[in-house]
Amino acid sequence: MTSKLESLCSRLKDQLFYMVLFATMFSVIGYLVPHIYYEFIDQTVYYSFNNPLAVNKQSYKQCEAITMTIDRISKVEGSAITVRNLFLIKDGQEIRVDSQKVDIILKKGDGIVYSTWFLPCFIDNGTYYYRGEISFVLNEIEKTADFYTEKFNIEN
Repeated sequence: MTSKLESLCSRLKDQLFYMVLFATMFSVIGYLVPHIYYEFIDQTVYYSFNNPLAVNKQSYKQCEAITMTIDRISKVEGSAITVRNLFLIKDGQEIRVDSQKVDIILKKGDGIVYSTWFLPCFIDNGTYYYRGEISFVLNEIEKTADFYTEKFNIEN
């Protein structure tokens, strides 16, 4: 009787081991295959800009609102983060004078979107432009899209 019970326990233990092993492998493969695909294989452009982004005029003053005309194509919808850096072009070099990080919402579709940003109040006269990126998460993978604007002048 005890040998039958020991045999049954041994068999159940082996079966339980294989069930746990199979479930673990299934979970790991189920996680890794899509992750590897979206990280290394997928070359789809999910968000893009028609660079350079147009500005509504060529000359501004400190603290003034600047409206960007953004011609974009979006295959994704959801939340994203944009980092935009303001650069001064001086003596052939680019000097970052301001940086902002802003949460935004992406909507599917293509076409023109208008966005108003406010210039900093501490910047000097000169030629400037914005350069930055939008970051969003797609299937647990961070994707980015870069942008830059036309050059414009600050004249106080």
